[in-house]
Amino acid sequence: MTIKGYLGIDAGTQGLSVIFTDEDLNVLGTGEAGYEMVPNLDEGCYEQLPTDWDNALSDAMRNLRDQISDDFEVLAIGISGQMHGEVLADENGTSLGPARLWCDARNEGEENELTQALGVKMPKRITSARWLWTLRNRPELAQQTCHITTPSGWLSYQLTGEWLLGIGDAAGMFPIAQETLDYDHGLLKKFDSVAGHSKPLHSLLPEVRRAGQSGGTLNANGAARLGLPEGTPVAPAEGDQPAALAGSLIGEAGIISCSF
Repeated sequence: MTIKGYLGIDAGTQGLSVIFTDEDLNVLGTGEAGYEMVPNLDEGCYEQLPTDWDNALSDAMRNLRDQISDDFEVLAIGISGQMHGEVLADENGTSLGPARLWCDARNEGEENELTQALGVKMPKRITSARWLWTLRNRPELAQQTCHITTPSGWLSYQLTGEWLLGIGDAAGMFPIAQETLDYDHGLLKKFDSVAGHSKPLHSLLPEVRRAGQSGGTLNANGAARLGLPEGTPVAPAEGDQPAALAGSLIGEAGIISCSF
């Protein structure tokens, strides 16, 4: 018997989990695997290796298959992950080392500077403030960088080969213009003026996709990692916060979610 349903993937700070549901969203199985921070960093510095997320995904899928005795067919895949990370890759899509996480506290000065220069509030944890810190403190690394994404965006790239990101997670990288539902191009020009880098920020960021738009399909690498057919649809990878709202069925004005 083959069960049809949906696969969910979430990369958290301490581990990665997967979930498989039937078409009515009843949970049929879960899997998980953990990973650690890069050790021996200074206080306030938090980094992880993207390859650890990749390995955890493979382990979590094996854990999931051990729980489901029947064959299952994945109709579509959703990905979420910890927001505001800085994952850097070269022109070949190879990780350039550890990723700085949402809890890394090294760029408060850059956040304040960008808030003044752009004229909008730039949160301390926003990825573009991390990138400005990297430009100034790790220039050789910045010169090698051709792609910047988040943890969920990294997993999406590993599975599809495309640099795409859901609009919620993208908003945690750089401000989104409400008129275009894309990165704010006026603010991007101001950022480039402050950064003075040879590569415009827009050329490094993943393409923004809205809910309901394609996030790509499994390529050969993704299919092998998950043990699923090539061509399986993937939703745009999202941050954990907007994904939690969707998972709580909060999608209309007047409904709220609170956590303490």
